[in-house]
Amino acid sequence: MTAADRDREAFEAWARDLGISTGTDDQGRYANPTLNHGLAAYLKGRADEAHARAQAGEPVAPFQARVDPWMQACFGPIISADRLERGDRLLEEVLELLQSGGYPAERVAALTGYVWSRPAGKPTQEVGGVMVTLAAYCLAHGLDMHESGETELARIWTKVDKIRAKQAAKPTGSALPMAWPQSATAQEPVAVPAGFVMVPLKPTHEMVDVGEKARWQSAVRDANNVREIYAAMLAAAPKQRPHHGDR
Repeated sequence: MTAADRDREAFEAWARDLGISTGTDDQGRYANPTLNHGLAAYLKGRADEAHARAQAGEPVAPFQARVDPWMQACFGPIISADRLERGDRLLEEVLELLQSGGYPAERVAALTGYVWSRPAGKPTQEVGGVMVTLAAYCLAHGLDMHESGETELARIWTKVDKIRAKQAAKPTGSALPMAWPQSATAQEPVAVPAGFVMVPLKPTHEMVDVGEKARWQSAVRDANNVREIYAAMLAAAPKQRPHHGDR
């Protein structure tokens, strides 16, 4: 039993002592809306105490254990334990972190295809890899992952009602956290004439690297050298996949 489970049991015992029903709906949330707000307030108070102790350098429960009460207050036990939903939100946050650090969007699809072409790893090892890699990323960007985590956990405790409303409006069965009008940003595929290819407006790092290599590997700097550089850079450009509609 987790600390959040124990806190919830204590809260429910208090409610029952007052004659309040603690029945739940199909999402594991209390049928009585007042109790949901009451539980959130109770768990937030406990979280605030833990955050204050952490800021003072006092021993507190591990960070993962202190995220659990926030999950229960926001979503209840059913959605909190939904592994597909948790995966969607993890991926969303990773992409937002990379976006904030200036990571090129075109590299995401290439890495996705590469990873899913290989055998699946062991979750325990992959979690360790995520933590080590996140630490290394933070070092490269001058970020403190522990301080950032504590700050964010304290912030989202003040957003419980807003996050609940966002979850309630989430498209059913979708990986997206909210309805997104793709037609407003996505464009229809462009027909590329024979003999032409689609390339980025700005050359990628790979294109620049192979272009430089082709430049210095050529023995004679003439028109042929330019063609060699051009061909090498085209070969290194990200490939546009054929569009097959919604199949």
